[in-house]
Amino acid sequence: MSFEYTGAYAVPGQHAKIETFENQFWWDRFENQIWTGLVIDGASRDAGNTSYTTVLRPGLLLGRVTATDKIKEWNPTASDGTEQIYAVLGSSLNSQRLGANQDRFLGNMMVGGFLKADRLLIPGSTTLGIDGNASEFLIRAQLFPRFQTSDWHWGTRNGGWRNILAITGDKTLTDADSDVLFTTRGAATDVEFTLPANPYKGLRFGFYCVTDNGLKVTAGTADTMVVFNDATADSIDFTTAGDQIGAMVEVVGDGTGWLVIPHTFADGVMVQTVTLAT
Repeated sequence: MSFEYTGAYAVPGQHAKIETFENQFWWDRFENQIWTGLVIDGASRDAGNTSYTTVLRPGLLLGRVTATDKIKEWNPTASDGTEQIYAVLGSSLNSQRLGANQDRFLGNMMVGGFLKADRLLIPGSTTLGIDGNASEFLIRAQLFPRFQTSDWHWGTRNGGWRNILAITGDKTLTDADSDVLFTTRGAATDVEFTLPANPYKGLRFGFYCVTDNGLKVTAGTADTMVVFNDATADSIDFTTAGDQIGAMVEVVGDGTGWLVIPHTFADGVMVQTVTLAT
């Protein structure tokens, strides 16, 4: 499949072709894939499309901005919703009009089906394919189970987490953050995570301390955390300097409260210090 841009939005007439890109990134029949129409944010860029970054190439991995429901290029280090793969771009698209960003509706966005791993485009990459990329297994985990790749039919769950995000400041979580493992890598001070107000059954979050600073997880609603010997706790906190790196806690909603599962390292007979508040 070939897509061309010929100087669109300039004066009428023939212009030099600025890009031709051929890429059938799905396998099996076209109608066996799941396609939908979505709005592309005009600020989207294809950084790997050298000299024409406003022209988004088919096969580009895309995320969805939570606040606007608009689609942009996938960004695994973002925290606006685009850190999760939402769709794959079906055809080339220019994100600008007359030199200015322009939101656009595109009807052939793939949100499920059969993908060729060697034909996908990672934002920022000039070449096709995900094999060997530093984000390869994160991509595979986020594609599963809506997408099936031609080389790994069984998919992967990335250890059960759909993303791993480094957070350096306090963060209030939403339901959309479920199944994400948050770390404090790069933080220069204590970091506090606040859980959603409602502990809906199946919501799950992970927290891992990478720096020698405090890691605190606080309930969005008081008295809803279940910890050691306390079914109505408010928070769990790793506060002791020199006793924080490697601390981890997992929190799962059961519909009534947050079930807190600490994972701590032991040094001889010394176990990492945990402070509980009720």
